[in-house]
Amino acid sequence: MRANFIATFSERSAFKTKWGWQEKIVLENIRDVQYQSLTDHVSISDRPSLERMRSLKKGDLIVFSARVKEYRRGYHGNDINIRLKRQESFDYMLCDVHDVMKQNYDAPKKRINTDREFKQLMKNKHIILGFA
Repeated sequence: MRANFIATFSERSAFKTKWGWQEKIVLENIRDVQYQSLTDHVSISDRPSLERMRSLKKGDLIVFSARVKEYRRGYHGNDINIRLKRQESFDYMLCDVHDVMKQNYDAPKKRINTDREFKQLMKNKHIILGFA
């Protein structure tokens, strides 16, 4: 499922996997386009999405669309002792990021391509995006 989100760019870093180092981007204060808080942060690590967000800086407010996927967390191996310590659970991730638009005051002004309710809020000026 693809959805539209609002978030603040936090940092670009790397983490170690069994295949080597992998880059990731951390976004904070994830909200839907009705400005409802969804989560405090999310990491995005798929390469095409990283490339689309290459020019972002810490503190940039962005609007973007992404796919929401469910994934299995925890240890997936056969060692029962490790499996008991790191039990499996399900979580959600964002990937395949598109339509990334900075909404900072210093960003070039672009039209936000979002769903109808958000456009109506913007038209009625009930919310303001950006930092003072």
